This record gives sequence, C-alpha cells and structure tokens, in this order.
Amino acid sequence: MDVCSPLKPDSKLKHRPLSPLRVVRGILCLVVFLSTAFTFLVCFAPITALLLRPLSIHISRTATSLFFGIWLALWPFLFEKINGTKVVFSGDTVPPKERTLLIANHKTEVDWMYLWDLALRKGSLGHIKYVLKSSLMKLPVFGWGFHILEFIPLKRKWEADEPVMRKMLSSFADPADPLWLAIFPEGTDYNEEKCKKSQIFAAENGLPVLSHVLLPRTKGFCACLEALRSSLDAVYDLTITYKNQCPSFLDNAFGVDPSEVHIHVRRIPIEEIPASNADAASWLTEAFLLKDNLLSNFSDQGHFPNEGGEEELSTFKCLVNFMLVIVLTIMLIYLAIFSSVWFKIYIGLSSAGNVVRATQFTLQNRCSYTVWPGTLSGNGAAILGEGGFALAPGTSVQFTAPPGWSGRFWARTGCTFDDLGNGKCVTGDCGSLKCAGGGAPPVTLAEFTIGSNPGDKDFYDISLVDGYNVGMGLWATGGTGDCQYAGCVADLNGRCPAELRVMDAGSGAVVACRSACAAFNTPEFCCTGEHATPQTCSPTQYSEMFKTACPTAYSYAYDDASSTCTCSGSDYLITFCPSGSS
Repeated sequence: MDVCSPLKPDSKLKHRPLSPLRVVRGILCLVVFLSTAFTFLVCFAPITALLLRPLSIHISRTATSLFFGIWLALWPFLFEKINGTKVVFSGDTVPPKERTLLIANHKTEVDWMYLWDLALRKGSLGHIKYVLKSSLMKLPVFGWGFHILEFIPLKRKWEADEPVMRKMLSSFADPADPLWLAIFPEGTDYNEEKCKKSQIFAAENGLPVLSHVLLPRTKGFCACLEALRSSLDAVYDLTITYKNQCPSFLDNAFGVDPSEVHIHVRRIPIEEIPASNADAASWLTEAFLLKDNLLSNFSDQGHFPNEGGEEELSTFKCLVNFMLVIVLTIMLIYLAIFSSVWFKIYIGLSSAGNVVRATQFTLQNRCSYTVWPGTLSGNGAAILGEGGFALAPGTSVQFTAPPGWSGRFWARTGCTFDDLGNGKCVTGDCGSLKCAGGGAPPVTLAEFTIGSNPGDKDFYDISLVDGYNVGMGLWATGGTGDCQYAGCVADLNGRCPAELRVMDAGSGAVVACRSACAAFNTPEFCCTGEHATPQTCSPTQYSEMFKTACPTAYSYAYDDASSTCTCSGSDYLITFCPSGSS
C-alpha cells in the first residue's frame, strides 16, 4: 500500500458491522448528546459567559469547566465503554492539571475528540481548548459550545488569523487559569493528495519529505509559544493513529470503528523548547519528522513503543457522570415547563440572548506610538468610549455596541490635551479628547452598520474616501456569512503624491495623505454635480493608487462592490498599524 494513503472508508474493513441495533443505539446516543448539550447551553451559558465573566474571568472559566466538563465526559464514555473502542496510550506519563500546549498530527476529522480521553484522565477535560477551522464554529449546537469554551477560530489565512489568534491567546496567559491548548500544525487532515503536495513543497524548499504526516505550518505554533511561554509547564507532542482504518464522526457515533486508537505522548518541558521563532519552527519540523518515523514503525509493528502508561477509565465514575448529566437535564426541562414564570422568563431570555447579542469591538494599537482613537455613533446610538481616548502602543480596549448600532472609528495622531481634555491633534482632530463629531480629514475610517435583528447582516468597511493617516486592519470574528477582512496595511504616507501630502510643521514629515476631493474640490474627484451617480463617477488616478495599495479598502464614493463587507453575529477586531509600522 502507498505509504501516503490512509485507509479509505470501506465497509469490508470496518471493525464491527452496522447492525440495526447499532443504528438505533447510535441515534439514541446522538439525541441524548445533542439534547443535553442544548439544555446545558441554554441554562448554564448565561451564568458562565454573561453573569460571571464581567465579575471575574477566572471564576467564569472555572464555572464553564465544571458545567461543560461533565458533559464532555460523555464522549470518552461513548468511545471506550459503550462502543468498546480500546484507547492505548504509550510514551511519557504526564502529571495531572499542567498548563500545556498540545501538538498533534491530524489523521481524520475526529482526532480532536480523542484528546478528551487523555484530558479526562488528567483532570483537565473542562480546560481543553482547540485552534480549529472557523467553519466549525458555525455548526448547530456544537458551534455554540465552541464559542462558550473559547476555541480559537482560524480561516487559514495568516493575515486574517494572526490578530484574532493573538487577541485570544493574550486572554489565556494568566497562570491561575488551567489550560490545555490543542493545535494541529498540519492545518488540515491527512490524505494522499495533500501528502503529495506537501512532499513536493518540502523537496523544493530543502525540508524533510514526510510520508505519514504533512509538513507542519509553524506560524500558529510560534504565536502560541510567544504569547504563553511564561505561563506554560510543558508541550505535549501527541501522535495519533488507528486500527483498522481512520474513522469518521458517524463511525464513532454508531460504534463501527475504530477498533483501537493509539496515542503516543511525549512531554517536553517548556524550558527545552527553543526561544526564537526560527528555532522553534525548526524544532516543530523535527517533531513531525519523529512522528513520521513513529507512524512508519507502527505500520510495521502494530504498536508504539512503551505502551501502557495510563489506567483504564472507571466504568462506575463514567456511569455516575452520565446519570448526573441526565438528571440535571431532566430537572432543567421540568423546571422550564412546569416551574414558576420567573424560570420560564430566564430560559426565554437565555435562548434569546444567545441569538440576539451585543457586538463587541476590540481596538488594538500596534503602532510604535500612542494613538487617540475617535468614535462617532450615528442615529442617536450609544456613544462608545465616550467619543475618544488615548491608546498606548501594544495595548487594546473593548467596547460593546447594541443591535442596530452604526458609527465609525479612526485614529488621531500627534495629540496634546490638557487635564480637561482640551487640545488638538495633528491628524484626525475633532476639537477635544472626547469627540462629539467626526475627525478632520485626511483620516482612515472603520465604518459599521450593525444588524438590528437575529440573522441580519452587519455592513463594514475601511474607507480611504476621506484620505489616509494611519494603517488599519478590520477582522470579523465568530460570525457567519462572507465575513471578509478589510483594511489598509500599506504605508500610503510614504507613497503619497506631492500634491496630496500633509506635512507636520515641526518635523517636516508626511503625516497624512489627502483625498483628491479634499485637494482639488472638483466634481470629478468629489462625485458631485454631473459626476454624482455611480454611472458618472469613476475611479481616478488617485483613487486607483489607493486601491492598488489597499485592495480591500474603500477608495472612492462608489467603490461599494469590492469594499463593503458583510457578516452576521460577529465581533470585530480593529488594529491600528496592523503591520506594526511606525
């Protein structure tokens, strides 16, 4: 058999036949798991995510791990006790309740679920978090739970993923919060076609040519280390494989496969992981070369070395946990149907609160200097951040906007204010620290109209129609729909035509780039008069210069088609100087 090919689904190779009894049992298990998940989310998510989190993130996470950890324990019970799948551990025996980063190969769509079997044995099941594809966050019921459990969604485009990942990783840095953060560095599950592409890339770039795993992507791993190294105890390197063949989700649910799951564990103290990103990336590549050798030997021998490091799950404890989940679910359903009106109101608000939600904006400053963000709300909507504030380099701030909010954000630079907030800015000035109106052009804008009702689209863009002063990036996180990145990373001040430049009187540096409308005030450039319609107002040499440099930004008044983005139910990350430029 070609070493690149995992066994393809074949009913003849399945460990157990799909009998009518297994079909009925599998359907019952799925119904129980989904109904209990939905009940737990409706009843407990508002407590852990809404009521406790504003008081203490630590208390909120402790409650989340308690409520949802007992539900997650149903899955190892299904795998090992109901289905009879043998989970074999080998390699290092790891201590309980460490803060750790887990790296694993990705043989099939259910690898991540078998990490729960190890986490349960180590008392860390409620603390496990995953870096996973953003599309999985949209799954019914499960996707809802992934948000509550703070999984990190990725689109597998580093430009879009980096700020989202760094934002969430920064919230995991407190050593008081238990953490198992799992990442699959291959970025996708393994198959023959992907393996061959990986081998070609490796050969062309002088990297190890692997047969049983894909070449790992290193940026996410390095970002995790960079953000969490000081609070981690170790890295767990897990190598997973199966007998007889790689199972699907439904194979697991109905108990036809796998017959055995083998998980080899290497515990590497965090002090032994190289400190520099380049060396850490090389270490990760070597770790996957070791995985490749382990899997090759497994193909020949049928087992990993040093088996038997973990005890069997206690059937009694699994049954007690199962009964606890069932009893809690029955009690909660009973209360929802037959209890007082106050509990019904709570359930109604809880269900609605998980559908109709406020929108969270995170403003992050990656410039080498302080910026003074300005905010302007439209249609009498709530004013965010009191209209304006200072944001030091490397810091961030969050605001919550109600459904239906519309408004804009921008960066002011070179500001001086007295104790009363009186003063001025070199760019983006609004007259005081707390803006009551818009910023003076030229200024880069992030513009929003948030949907009013569940399922309504949000509309957002990065606009250069009023000129440019600071690079901005805008990412939608956790929403559904198109949800594209918008932004302007390029330094337009450095390439601004002389006739559009705004110079700092003191330093003589270019601090902003005006729009052609502001510079020349003619209908052609301002889309007014005979140029006031989409048919008569066309891109100019100046707007095309902006568009070429920043293709996802709004470059002139009728640039809607390529620059207005939509998303539903999302939060938003706005980064000033997304490239870290000064």
